[in-house]
Amino acid sequence: SVFPEVAELEVGTDVTELLGVTYSVVEDNIRKSTDRAMEILKSRKPKLFKNRFIKWLMKRRWGRWLVMKLWGGKTEKATAFPSKYCSKTDEERIQNVPQLLEDKEPYTVTEKIDGTSSTYVLVRHKHWWGTKYEFIVSSRNVRQLKPTQKCWHDDNVYWEMAIKYDLENKMHQMLDKMPKATYIVLQGETYGEGLQGNKYKMKDRDIRFFNLISDDSGKWETSMAARFIDSYGLKWVPIISTQFKLPDTVEEMLEMATGPSTINKDVLREGYVLRRYTENGQTISFKAVSPEFLIKNKE
Repeated sequence: SVFPEVAELEVGTDVTELLGVTYSVVEDNIRKSTDRAMEILKSRKPKLFKNRFIKWLMKRRWGRWLVMKLWGGKTEKATAFPSKYCSKTDEERIQNVPQLLEDKEPYTVTEKIDGTSSTYVLVRHKHWWGTKYEFIVSSRNVRQLKPTQKCWHDDNVYWEMAIKYDLENKMHQMLDKMPKATYIVLQGETYGEGLQGNKYKMKDRDIRFFNLISDDSGKWETSMAARFIDSYGLKWVPIISTQFKLPDTVEEMLEMATGPSTINKDVLREGYVLRRYTENGQTISFKAVSPEFLIKNKE
């Protein structure tokens, strides 16, 4: 009755635009707002935020501005995310789509990694005079044009992973096996030292991929993609199950998502990402974030 404009609509109808909702989950709204920059700075410089004077500054709006001005660093002019080839990585929380739990088809479950979203694209541009390749490196929102480009981390971790795994060369090899494709996309999560508080207690950084996309095949099925990139020495996010039956309630789903991480069994995992691939090639997916993880990490 509070929203008469949706009173006659069926349960499950997306009313985001109708109600003018920009983001309906408080936790995500905080994480993905401009305050995200402060959270990243805290993970980069944990000792700084233990200082009594800094703690005093952080209680004041002008103080938080000063902290960002002095220690936040600068970013180069933002270059657009390569949305022509893929979308920004994000999954809907199960709390927003509880009707999906009525689906009794088996889902594939992977562990949700807490890090920084990293996207890599290799495009094959064919011209009458020959073929030219374009390699694209991007964070969740900004294309990283070169390894020295400043970002919110002490080092450009997106290029660090590209160089560590020789991604441009390996993606060339992958694309060579796809004569009908004009581009290939790898999307993953870079995690470890200096990222998100290093929740996995690592001494270095690594990347796990969760999306493999090509324009001839669309988004690849999880198991097939994992086997394919494994042959190139790349790692997929941990696959928990390929025949997972959804529970009846959101509470049960969140309880199942809570448990030790596959990467380090001494820490809690962030949660699960669940996907089902339909016969017509579409993907149904959502995430279940562990409440215990959120409480422990104050997110």
